[in-house]
Formats: sequence, structure tokens, C-alpha cells
Amino acid sequence: MVIKDGNSMKPQNVEHEVIFNKLLSSYNSLHDGNLNQNINILRNTYNNSSNRPLYSDRKILGPFLIFFRRVIRRFLRFYIEPICLQQTQFNQAATNLLSHINKKIDQLNQTESELITRIKKLEDILENKFTDKIEIKQK
Repeated sequence: MVIKDGNSMKPQNVEHEVIFNKLLSSYNSLHDGNLNQNINILRNTYNNSSNRPLYSDRKILGPFLIFFRRVIRRFLRFYIEPICLQQTQFNQAATNLLSHINKKIDQLNQTESELITRIKKLEDILENKFTDKIEIKQK
């Protein structure tokens, strides 16, 4: 949850701040059109762990809340951990696939530019031959 404080927005705790910053950086990078940068962001953030630090801003209830959250986390670990592992594996596979596709696109762009250059050279050669033949016929 984000709290509005005047014109700025401040996250309530560290977890929210981390998530907010990741979303903000991902949103900003998606709109700049740099595919390599986006793939690097995916590579750096594909790990999905259920063991995030527990934190509380409450001075009196904070230690009790943290203890309670740890107990709940231990009871749910058998359920949550496989899901996080599966999500991490999917993220890693998707990131690798996108990286591979991006390399193929770069190779195809390089091949296309080489072929365009070659076609232009051949067109110039043909044009020169036709102009030579036309000059010879005109004489």
C-alpha cells in the first residue's frame, strides 16, 4: 500500500518499496524501446523467493507481528516454496528464450543489411552495363 504525502507517494514498508521500485523501473524501461536492457532486467529479477525479510514499523506490536509471520511462514513453506521455485524456473526459461530470440533477430537484421548492400551493388553493376549497351547502340 502506498501512502500519499502531499505530492509524493511513500511506500508503507520495505517490501512495498522494493516492489514499487521494480515495477517503476520495469515500466520505464519498457517504454524506452531497448530490448537488451529489458532482457537484462528480466535476468536480474527472475528469481522468485519466498524468503523475504520480515519487517514491521510498529514499535510495540512489531516483534510480535514478526514472530507471528515467521510461524505462519514456516507452516506454509511446504505450499509456497514449490510455487516460488516453479515460477523462478518459468521466469528463467522465458528470459533465456527471449534472449535467444533477440540474438536471432540481430543475426537476421545483420544478414538483411548485408543482402541489401549486395543487391545495391548488383543493381549498380547492371545499370552500368545497360547504360554501356545503350551508349554503344546510340553510336
